[in-house]
Amino acid sequence: MLHKRSLPRSVSRDLSRVLIAKLRLLKWILLTPPPATFAKGDLIKDLGDVGNWLFPRIRKPTKRTAFGKALDTLRNHAVTDPPGANNCYAAVVHDIGFHRHWGNPGFGMRFQNLDSKWQDALKPIGEQFYHWLALGDGFCKHRFGLIGNNLTRRQVMESFHAQSHGVCGYCDGPAGESSDDREANDCDHFFPKSQWPHLAIHPHNLFRVCKGCNSTWKLDNTPMGDGSAQGIGGTYHPEFLPGAGLVEVIAECAVPGSRRLSINIDDPIKPRRAASLDGSLKLRERWSNQVNERLDASVSELVSDAIFSRRREGHVSEEKLREIIDDLLFRETEKLGQRPYCLRYAAALRFQRDNHIAEILAEERGAG
Repeated sequence: MLHKRSLPRSVSRDLSRVLIAKLRLLKWILLTPPPATFAKGDLIKDLGDVGNWLFPRIRKPTKRTAFGKALDTLRNHAVTDPPGANNCYAAVVHDIGFHRHWGNPGFGMRFQNLDSKWQDALKPIGEQFYHWLALGDGFCKHRFGLIGNNLTRRQVMESFHAQSHGVCGYCDGPAGESSDDREANDCDHFFPKSQWPHLAIHPHNLFRVCKGCNSTWKLDNTPMGDGSAQGIGGTYHPEFLPGAGLVEVIAECAVPGSRRLSINIDDPIKPRRAASLDGSLKLRERWSNQVNERLDASVSELVSDAIFSRRREGHVSEEKLREIIDDLLFRETEKLGQRPYCLRYAAALRFQRDNHIAEILAEERGAG
């Protein structure tokens, strides 16, 4: 949520085509419910080649798969409650357009306002589309009219590689590799699929993140809360409102008289955005721990290499050390989003420049 990330146009376009196919399926089931015994012919008649692809994943009425049974449940709800089905479909269509309305102060999501029976009925259908993306051959190029090859989660995640520079777009730490299926699993749903299943394969809802952000910290946390207009307005988005240029990252002394630092994050324009970011990813804690791991052994750890290189030019004075730290700060700022840890290291360096000059010099002279 800190650095700008977006799918390349070709991948986004293919994923959009699969999303549209899913929407066509939901429209068919919700607005024009097929017979209870619907089979392959009905699927092909209403969904074309996509129906051909779906049939083995649904099967005949007497041998329905779990996905097929979920469609039957949704169909039965639609038959017994047509107004509810219309409202459900309208909410899905409305939410799928969130990417066109980010920044509109009056826009909020509607799915969370539906009766629980509709949310529960849509969940296994929406999530199954993501499972198909993640497993096996993904979505068939020819059945879905894709421009590229069969679409898989690994392909989607690897398409972020060139723009990420090895940096996690959420936490500013190392992104890890996506060279195998295990790493490609570090795919975050900005709107968690457990709560917004209709967005499970939305091209503006999938982002490659580090394993910590995906598997330990964010999980199903929702920085935008229930998706209300207020919640969305108080949230950074990796594509439409990245936070790196909006946050202020400040290091402070964690315990008086100690060298341990506390890294704090604020947004001077809208503090709630920084609070929601930290609430989802626990960045203050993670960043403070990572910086202090480097400073525990040596207060000059962040600047020692730069000091050593300058020693060959002669004595390092307080003024020269400030110049060294300012130079390091410039490099961190220049490499923001292209090298891990820039935001937290810059904050720590500013604090050291303003508070630790004498201590760093004493430590370095003692070591020399």
